[in-house]
Amino acid sequence: MRRILLIIPIMLFTLLGFSQNCISDQNITDVGFHPKTIEPAYVDSAYKQVLQVRIFKDTSVVLNGNPVLATIDSIVVTGIEGMPSGFYYTCAHKNCTFIPDSTGCATMEGTASKGDIGEYPLDIQIKIYAKIFGTVSTTQDDTIRQFTMFVEDLSSANSLTKQRTYLYPNPTSNGMLRLSNSFFEDLASVTCLNALGQQVDFNIVNGKMNLVNPVDGLYTISLQTKSGQTFTERVLFNH
Repeated sequence: MRRILLIIPIMLFTLLGFSQNCISDQNITDVGFHPKTIEPAYVDSAYKQVLQVRIFKDTSVVLNGNPVLATIDSIVVTGIEGMPSGFYYTCAHKNCTFIPDSTGCATMEGTASKGDIGEYPLDIQIKIYAKIFGTVSTTQDDTIRQFTMFVEDLSSANSLTKQRTYLYPNPTSNGMLRLSNSFFEDLASVTCLNALGQQVDFNIVNGKMNLVNPVDGLYTISLQTKSGQTFTERVLFNH
């Protein structure tokens, strides 16, 4: 069963607890977590990271040298360690359970202080419920260590420069966002999520981005380059 654990971490980055504080986006059908990266938290600013999570239903494992079909019933997040002091997690579903063929969501929230500045590798503790041979139930505990949260200070000149390298102006003044020319040439894909973690339609023409149905608010924009790098920024859209 260990093979299950080696296959699912890349789509399991599920932070989360007990009460509903997000809306699951069933339009998302791609297995994995969305967005692809965790945003940084900023000193003295309320932080809320919404994740949409889609797990797969089955996979193949090797048992005694033979491939065996393992069907995943559900995956439960039992805890998360390594968050800054005062941060907490919540899930839309009771007991933080995620099931195949349905998108679930979770959030991580808190407010960082200056003493929290730094890197925070996250240990996401999970329990997998599955069946082998179609009828034999089994469970497996594991810890996923593939997410790191960064706490930064926006009053720092370096942080401000980093935040405005690729997208500007932020906030926008007329609903128009520009991508730097050098970065735009290497761009492979763009995703835009609203504060609830739902995908938002947009247009990009000649490096200028605007929302199809503009609504003022904070949006998460993820930019993926042709070389496979991903950059995520939060942008305040004003129209």
